[in-house]
Amino acid sequence: SPHISMARLANQLAGHPLNALTIVGPQPSPETSVRVSLEITYAYLLEHHPQAAAAFAALGIFTRPQSTIQILRHLLLADNATQEQDRIISLLNFHHLITQTELDGVAVWQTHPLLHELAKEYLHKDPSVMEKLQRQFVNATIAALAQLRDDFRHNQPVARIFDVLKADLMEISAGLLQDGRIIAALNLLENASSILMDAGYLAEYHSWMNQMKAQLSSLELPVEPMSQVVSNFVSLHDGAIHASLNEWDYARERWRAVNFSSVDDPEILQFVLGQIIKARSFELILVSRQGRIDEAQMVLEIAGREFRNLDVDIEQQPEWQEALIEWFIALGDLQSANQAAQAALALYQYEDNRAKTFHIQKTIADILVMDKEYETA
Repeated sequence: SPHISMARLANQLAGHPLNALTIVGPQPSPETSVRVSLEITYAYLLEHHPQAAAAFAALGIFTRPQSTIQILRHLLLADNATQEQDRIISLLNFHHLITQTELDGVAVWQTHPLLHELAKEYLHKDPSVMEKLQRQFVNATIAALAQLRDDFRHNQPVARIFDVLKADLMEISAGLLQDGRIIAALNLLENASSILMDAGYLAEYHSWMNQMKAQLSSLELPVEPMSQVVSNFVSLHDGAIHASLNEWDYARERWRAVNFSSVDDPEILQFVLGQIIKARSFELILVSRQGRIDEAQMVLEIAGREFRNLDVDIEQQPEWQEALIEWFIALGDLQSANQAAQAALALYQYEDNRAKTFHIQKTIADILVMDKEYETA
């Protein structure tokens, strides 16, 4: 309307954009609103393709009107057969409710902000559906992150994809922490951080870790064992940040802060053990790469005692085998380095971790090159 100021129109659009965009005349008609034109499409899907209509409403669970196709697929998999996912996504695409594109080689979907608002509105109409979708969304995101990490190849640009996911990741982890599902939140955050760390995006990794630490520091936790778990987690990743900045001594100090606290909960115990194995592996890699042989020997002895006390079969831990590669290279024992690399490779292949498999295969090739150079020297 010419009688509405731009400021007022902007306020209306910000508050209720679907209702605001209505042609106002002598007899205002809701049929002229943007809402109705969008709802016609939704009503058609509801009648002829109810699964696609439910999938459109599910888009409202995303923080932004854009995410990866993999997360959407995993989200739809909870309520639909595997072969149905692509058909449902195609229907949404055909009716212009989403568009599909690629970002740095990763398939993404996006929708118009007004469509996203409508999807949120439909979703909030049924609290039970929304609650169920929130749980499914967490699992879908974790599964998609693991897949994205496994599909990763060094030097593949992932920072822009991570930027697309970041708002949802922080929203999900905040919800998990609020619900007391701390281990699930930490696993989600760690999966996300490893994508950036493995890709070498250190500035983005630092930024992400600072956001994570701020989020974790706001928690009101019981003294034990969860405060110890969170402390371990922050120490581990804080050490990784400072190691990437070549602040070696501080990094080692942080990794040393990761210790074992007696717990009864199997889920918490498993997570703490994983953090300790990573911390000791990081520490051995650090001192080995610096040629601090005596200190590396000490780390080996301390870690050995710790692992025995915790009943950890260290030969089955690929992170530790990776650390041993660096230790043997520091000693000049390339044959043992190659054996450790082969052991790590077998373990990562068993886990179907393609990113680490690729990395270890490259390491084995580097060891062979070093061995030939030693022979000709």
